[in-house]
Formats: sequence, structure tokens, C-alpha cells
Amino acid sequence: RLLAIDRNAYIRIANACKQDPTWVSKSAQGSVSPRRIRKAVIKRYMPPPKAGTDETGVAPWWNVYCHPDRKGESLPTKDKNILDLWSKVTSLRKVRAGTIDRQALDYLNKTGYIWYGVPLEGDDRIMVPPLEGFVMNRLNRDQFERLMYDIFVTADETYTLKELSDVLGSDMRLVLDAASLYCRLGFAKRVLPSSSSEDRDMHESWKSKDEKGIEQLDDTEKGDSYLGNGKSVALLYDSSVVSWLMMGSFSVTLKQLSVSMFEIGRLRAKAVRQLAEELGRMDRRQAEIAGGEFLEYFELGVALRRTLLALQQKGTRVAMFRHGSLKGLDEQTRLKLLAKYKCILAIAPSDACLRENLKVTNGPAFLGPPSYLTLSPWMKLMLYDLMGAGPVSILYARGSRINVLPNALQRYRRFLLREWDQKRFVEKKRKSEEGRAEALVVHRAEVLMLLNSKLLINPVLLQGYEPLANLDGHDDDVEEKERKRRHIRKASSINSLKRAEDVHRIKSPSGYSSDLTEVVGFPVSTSTKDTTNVTEEKKSENLKLPLSQEKKAPIGSKSECEEIALSIQKSLGLQNSLGYMRLICDYTLGKRRRWVPLELCFGMPIFDALANCQLCTSVTDGGILKEEALKQHISAMRALVNRLEDFVQKYSGTISSKKGTDSYLPRKTLIFDGTKIRALHPC
Repeated sequence: RLLAIDRNAYIRIANACKQDPTWVSKSAQGSVSPRRIRKAVIKRYMPPPKAGTDETGVAPWWNVYCHPDRKGESLPTKDKNILDLWSKVTSLRKVRAGTIDRQALDYLNKTGYIWYGVPLEGDDRIMVPPLEGFVMNRLNRDQFERLMYDIFVTADETYTLKELSDVLGSDMRLVLDAASLYCRLGFAKRVLPSSSSEDRDMHESWKSKDEKGIEQLDDTEKGDSYLGNGKSVALLYDSSVVSWLMMGSFSVTLKQLSVSMFEIGRLRAKAVRQLAEELGRMDRRQAEIAGGEFLEYFELGVALRRTLLALQQKGTRVAMFRHGSLKGLDEQTRLKLLAKYKCILAIAPSDACLRENLKVTNGPAFLGPPSYLTLSPWMKLMLYDLMGAGPVSILYARGSRINVLPNALQRYRRFLLREWDQKRFVEKKRKSEEGRAEALVVHRAEVLMLLNSKLLINPVLLQGYEPLANLDGHDDDVEEKERKRRHIRKASSINSLKRAEDVHRIKSPSGYSSDLTEVVGFPVSTSTKDTTNVTEEKKSENLKLPLSQEKKAPIGSKSECEEIALSIQKSLGLQNSLGYMRLICDYTLGKRRRWVPLELCFGMPIFDALANCQLCTSVTDGGILKEEALKQHISAMRALVNRLEDFVQKYSGTISSKKGTDSYLPRKTLIFDGTKIRALHPC
């Protein structure tokens, strides 16, 4: 970065040097030092220096030092300005770069007579703009590098470097060194207040050029909101959001911002506003022409922009954090970093649990999963037991061997199979891992083989997904039996499967069948607007609902789904929370279609346009972010977690206070038969 030599150029130069005859030839060395010969070879293959300074630029507040080995040398030039500067640099211990002629400074830097120091003090502030030309090559054992990545996440213009060292719990000298290195490489800028007088003695050659390495605070970053008086909101995202921003290829600026979202793990308020602006420039027509995944990425971008605009209303500053980067910090650093925010909102579905200790009353409210236990199969079973309705579900204990499916599952063609990897579940509390366990949609012809394979390692939740009866009510059980007879083949493992439709992963929340499932956001208003009005309202904007949502005609009544969601909301006290419920269309024994709850997730969904519109309205008009509502949300989540722990204790024995891998595992196989939970005897 300092020598304007990229990775490919470095590899090319290194290979050329190694192939040079004098690199390894002992006869060519003679009495000359091998180190000096190799330096000469490297210099021969180095590209000529560019005119001017290195690509990171020189800031006027940097210090200029003379190289000790060249202090007594005379310059190969007769330029008076350069000679005067050289005399000044050699006579003084250090010189501020902004006080001397810039062209003369460039010459001395290019010829290697000087070097730069980046002076920072404890009262200085730095900020990290969106990254350019950054490539991560992390070494986990390098403590200084880890400190630098921690500074990436925590540093912003609201902290002085002394305060930043307190947040990180690190030695201030190390923090100053790391911040200086970031400024030298051009990845960070020193923040100056608008009233700064550092340009009083600046040389006129600097005033006509853009000053790199300096960031002035704009009006939106001053005052009480800048200092964090409860008007700031943190939006939590995971790597999946970054991935579709990168793969969408919307614009160069969006790619640059997405790199910062992943590598830094954070976007400051100014960059979040820039992200919203760039998302607003996306073209729906181009996305529809490209089709496929590009249209899905476009719809996700529209929902993300709608969410950002809703949060930014009434002067609220929004910062974005990547969950994995926050989990990489130690707990005390993470708590200090998030303490200045009014609340933290997670993009759903999320496996982030930043406030698992709900007994602590201080700190921001977290509109996301209140506990890791709510991400487990126990939450689904408690929901079904509470409502007395849900898909037929069996939670198999680890080590079970299944020879035949229970009678309650015989009426399904396909099943949802979710492996409960408890070891990974616990490790994510300590490490910066992301991602939820993916559900598998498995055909009944393959379910026994896959189920027994998974049960050797972990418990498994098996649920009915697609019934044997078609959507038109026709029962093709005879066709199914005939297909199974034709489908018999020898298979010893899952790798031998030949049919793609037998097993496929639900890799995203939008991967569920739109014919079988429906998403309803909460809080559900008692006077919910007709969704057709919402659709017509959005058609006039670039933010209109995606075509897949406009043309969707789900089974059953939308109002029926909202009534069920409203009932769940009242039962669990979710009136002041944000999230969504997924309902599934199930068949009773009389083949009557009905909606039943499938799952409940906390956070802001962006994969479903209707639910996203509904929740954005709750943010802007419903008072969800008011202080009183947030207090009620924390109380409701505390009650929910206590209720869930009592449920687990009832069906699985005492909950261990230790965070071991066997704390919440089922001791016996349980089945929800559509109305109640009971123990299932092995068959």
C-alpha cells in the first residue's frame, strides 16, 4: 500500500528476484555482502517510484523525520526550496508536514531521505471510513493484529483514544500505536472539530489540495445526538446480508460499503446514510431483466432501505454492526461499546443474543432473540403446546434408532428436519460464529436413513411439512406407494442420493414454500389494514412490493393468519416486541385445511416485503422505540424466558446452571401430535 505494489506485482517481483543469477550465485558475491547484493537485485526489479507521495497521501498534521543514515548526505539537486527544506529537516528533530512546501516534501519522500511519523494523543479521535483496497489476512495468534481488528469495530468519532483504550481494556500506548498505523495506511482518519486552528501556520501549497487523513464533523454528527443521548439505534446484521450486497453487483459504492460491513464489521451513521442513498438508486427494471437471484437481491435491498429510513426518522442516528465482529470482542468491551445506544435491533432471522442476562436492568434494550434457548427446538414445542396447534413434530433424543415413522407422520410426503447441534450452539456464545442451523426438506423415501444418521451425533427435530394430499384436495397416496416401489435402490449414506428433490436445504428464510407457509409480522394491530391497500400504495414508488408478493395467493384466508398471530402475541406479551411468525398450512384428519404456527423469530425481517412494511410502520407510527415501550419489551422477554425454562424443566429435567453442552438436551423423545405433547416410546 505504501509502495503502490499490489499482491500480484509483489509475487511477480519476488519470482523475478529468485530467478536472477546473482541472487544465489556465490561467484558473483565475492567479498560483497550477500545482503547488499540481494538489496541491489530487489532494487533492480522494483517499479519506478510514482511522482508525488505514496497512494495513502500525507496529512498536514504528520511529522517529518530525517533518515539517520542519510543525514550527512548532500542532495543531487540545486532546487533552493528542496535544499532549504533539507537543511531544516536535518537541523530540527521533527517538522510538521503542513508547514513546509509540499512539492519539496514529495521529492524528499520519493528519494528516500525522510520518513513520516503519525503523532496521536489520548485526546484525539479517529474514524474509519468505508474501506478501499483492503484485504484481510488474519493471524489468530498475533495479539497486536487482534487489537487492530477490535479497534476497527469499536473506534468512532464519539470516543477519544483514551476512552477507546478504556473500552477495550488495553494499554493506551498500544492503542495509540495501532491508531497511528491505521492513519499511516490510510484506513482511518483523524477527526478534527470545525473550530480547529491547526491550519494557522499551514503552507500555502497545502491549502489548494484536499487534505487527506483529516475528517471534519458535519452538522448531523454534532450536539447531543452525536454524544449519544439516547437517540442512537444500532442495527445488527450477519454475514448473509453482506453476501447478497456483494453478489448483487448493484454499484461500485455498494460493493465498497459491503466490504467495510464485513471486514470492519461496522458502518457509522454517515456511512449508513450513504448506504440508504445507494440502495435508493437501484433499478427495478434491470433486476427484473436479470431475473433469478438478482431480483431477490433487489427486493432485499429495498426492504433494507425501507428499514433504515424508518429508523432514521425524527433525527435518530443509526449505526450497523456485524454480529460476528461483536462476538469477537470480550464481553466487557461489547457492553461498553453498546451502552450509548438506545436500543439494538437485529435483522431477522438472527441467532444473536446480546442480552441473555435479562436480570440486568441497565444497558440498551435488544429487539432480537432474548435467549439462546429461544433458538432451540424447545421454543417451537412450547409455542405448539401453548396454542394447542402446530405441525406434527417429534424431538428425538440423541442416540435413538428409528425403524418406522410414527402413525402421526404417515400422512406427510415431505418433512422438515433440523439437527440440533448443541456443541456449536454453545460455542457461538464465546466465539464470533454466525449462522443458524439450516432446515432440510426431506422426502419420506429418504427420511429414515438421514434421520438415523443425524441421531448418532445430535438430537433431531422432525416435523411434518407437505401432506400427501395435494393442494386441490386429491389424495395421491396410491401414487406415492407406486413411486416408492420404483424408487427402491441400494444406498449406504446420504452421499449416494441421486434425486435432487429428495433432500434440499432451506438456506434462507425465503426458501420455504409460498404455497404452504405464510409470514405475519408482530406486533399485529387489532385494526390491521387490508394488505391490498398497502400493495397499491407502494406501486407508485420505486420501493413497491416485489412481484412475488403481489401475485401471491396463499391457501386460506390472510385474516385467519392474522387472528392466529394476534392470539400468540397476546399469550406471550409481544405487543412491544418486533419479529415475525411463520404459519404453515396443515391438514386435519378430515382433510380440512387450517393454519397452524410453525416458528417465531425476533427481529426485523427483510425477506418478506409485507411483514417488513408492517414492522416499519410500527417503528415510525407505533411507538415501538419509545422508552416506556422498550421497558415493557424487556419485562415481556424476561417473562418469556422464565416460562420457557419452566417448560424445559417440565419435559427434560432440571436445567443445569453450567453452560455445558448437555444443559438443554432432551432426555427422552417427545412428540407433539397436533394438540398436546407426550413422551414417545421407541419403535
